[in-house]
Amino acid sequence: MQSTRQAILDYLRMHREATVRDLSRELSLTTTGIRQHLSILEQDGLVAYRDLKGRVGRPALAYRLTDAGEALYPKAYDRLAVALLEAAGEVCPDGLQEKLVVAAAGRLATPLPDASAGSLHARAELVANFLRADGNVVEMEDSAREARLVQYTCPYLDAARVAPTVCEMDVQSLQRATGCDVELTESRLHGDDRCVFRVTLPSAN
Repeated sequence: MQSTRQAILDYLRMHREATVRDLSRELSLTTTGIRQHLSILEQDGLVAYRDLKGRVGRPALAYRLTDAGEALYPKAYDRLAVALLEAAGEVCPDGLQEKLVVAAAGRLATPLPDASAGSLHARAELVANFLRADGNVVEMEDSAREARLVQYTCPYLDAARVAPTVCEMDVQSLQRATGCDVELTESRLHGDDRCVFRVTLPSAN
């Protein structure tokens, strides 16, 4: 990231939003220069703006970070999840950790699109597109009898190393979203370089 654009992002992270004049004053750059950097950041999907109503003269714009811009900054969710799973394994009765993961699968399935109707291809493609929009690298391979969601990213890998049932959580969330049978046939947890979910219509089995 170019240093000036990083400084703009950092300022927006600290102050929530800022105008071109705010940034110009803070970074000791011309307003023209600030606008050029903001234009690049906007094209990259890292900042967005809103009109400031009630201003006299040239309309002012207030810039803020987008979700993609916020995602550039570290969040310790993965470490927190690992710590909670380790603690659950230590202090909870046998089987409770697995129940917690199964319950979490239902919550993770909630934001997934309802893909429980339509052809197998349509169901799998809808879920694949949702996963891509969420930042995952996913390919889809399909035939008349099955679809395969090939995922090259795993946001839960560290957690799965502590509690392998996390992988089952992924399977169950996909089953709930698609209404299909889902089987994990390859897994990064087991040394593969990707995770592959085999998706079939219930009537095919």
